[in-house]
Amino acid sequence: MYFTFHGGGFDTHVNQRPHHDNLMKELNDAIVAFYKDLAAQEQAHRVLTMTASEFGRTIKENGGQGTDHG
Repeated sequence: MYFTFHGGGFDTHVNQRPHHDNLMKELNDAIVAFYKDLAAQEQAHRVLTMTASEFGRTIKENGGQGTDHG
């Protein structure tokens, strides 16, 4: 089993969309690179990947054009 984390960065409070778009692209690119490496080693079929977040957000936008912790 292997665990990793992305330190900081996801706790945005205003103008969230562009920040989260960039963060999701960064996560996607990292996972794609990881699976390409696994595929090159013929090991991709042996790996299950899961992502998790430690907090949620409210749906309703606040006065700063962001959302608050759920």
